[in-house]
Amino acid sequence: MVHGPRVTRARTLLDVGAAAVAAGIAGAAARAALDHSGTREQFGAPLTDLPTVRASLSAQEAAARSVLATALATGIEDARAAAAALAPACDLALDVAAAAVQSHGGYGYMAEYAVEGLLRDAVSLRAATRATESARAAARALVGLDA
Repeated sequence: MVHGPRVTRARTLLDVGAAAVAAGIAGAAARAALDHSGTREQFGAPLTDLPTVRASLSAQEAAARSVLATALATGIEDARAAAAALAPACDLALDVAAAAVQSHGGYGYMAEYAVEGLLRDAVSLRAATRATESARAAARALVGLDA
């Protein structure tokens, strides 16, 4: 395995960038769910008129903003903080994208709707960045068990 300050810096930049991409996926998925729910009618009114749907969409949007704020606040000089921010960002992107697919009903699984691709992107991002592995490594380093 290759080590050194340049490798650590590159990995840190990758982690911060991937967290920002995850925030973008979550934001796009939340907006797509809101747009679709505003035009889809159930019980004679748009889905957004239902309090539970409105609350769920609001929570998704707030979560997307939160993960973006975290990604932007993560210092690119702190490799451990960047690694620790990545896993929750990827997990949140996956959760919001899955909820957006659900808000579309059966249509959410069709490639013609953007949320299908956003869910696929969220899954791929988490796998490509090894977000879970990065979080574990950061946790080991924080408790003094550097591997």
